[in-house]
Amino acid sequence: MTVFTDTALEAVETIGSGEFVWCHSMAATPTVLLNALALHAASLSDVTLMQLHLEHAESVADPALDGKLRNRCFFAGAATRALINQGRADYVPMFLSEIPKLFRRGEQRLDTALVQVSAPHQHGNCSLGISVEATAAACEMAGKIIAHVNPNMPRTHGDSFINLRDIDCAYMEDTSLITLEPRELRRVDRQIGEKVASLINDGDCLQMGIGAIPDAALGFMRDRKDLGVHTEMFSDGVLTLLEAGVINNARKKVARGRVVTGFV
Repeated sequence: MTVFTDTALEAVETIGSGEFVWCHSMAATPTVLLNALALHAASLSDVTLMQLHLEHAESVADPALDGKLRNRCFFAGAATRALINQGRADYVPMFLSEIPKLFRRGEQRLDTALVQVSAPHQHGNCSLGISVEATAAACEMAGKIIAHVNPNMPRTHGDSFINLRDIDCAYMEDTSLITLEPRELRRVDRQIGEKVASLINDGDCLQMGIGAIPDAALGFMRDRKDLGVHTEMFSDGVLTLLEAGVINNARKKVARGRVVTGFV
C-alpha cells in the first residue's frame, strides 16, 4: 500500500545508513527528493547514490556529505566530473544497455529507487515519463520505491509504467520539469552538420545524441523522406522533423512507425 507523505523529507526518511539508492536521471531527476535526501543524509552514513546523469543535483554533491553519501556514476557528465576527479565519487564505465542486466542479475545491490512519475490514471498506472533508461529495471529490482508524483510529467508509451501499488512512499507536488536551453549554433556547427546530413539517405534510421552538432545536422535533413529514429536520446531537432513529416519511421525494420528512445 502506498503511503503518501506531506513533505519530501518524510518520503525519504525510510532510507537508512548503508543503503544503495538508484536515482531517476536526466530531465526526470527528482530534484525535490534529492534535496530532501541531502538533508536526511546528514544523519546517515555510507549511503551510495547510483545514477546515470543528474540535473540540478548540487545538494547531493555537498562536501559536508562526504562519508555520509557517495555518488556512484555510470556516466561522467559535467555535474559529476569534478567529483570523480576529486576522488569524492566513483565512476563505473558501462554500456547503458548493461545497467538493467546488472540489476536483474542481482550483481548490484539495490535497496531503494528514487523516481519522478506522472499522476496515476484510472487503473493506477504512473509513467516514468521522459526518462526510462535503466530506471524501469531499477524499479523492478529495488527493495522499495519512493516517488515524486508530478502532474506535469507526461505519460509515455513503452516500458515506462509503474503501478501505484508498487510504490512504497509517494510525495505529490506540481513542479516544472527540467529544461535545457539550446545553444546558439556556430558557423563550425553548421558546417559539420551539413557534411553529416549529406551522408543521410531517404529511409535511413538515425541514432543521435544531443547538442549543437546533432541539431545542426538534423536541420539540413528537411528535404529527406521516411527517416526513422531508434536512439538512446534525442533533442528538439528531432521534434522539428517529426512535425514536418520527415521522420515517420515508415521504413524501420524494428518498431516500424514509432520513434524509440530511452530518454529525452
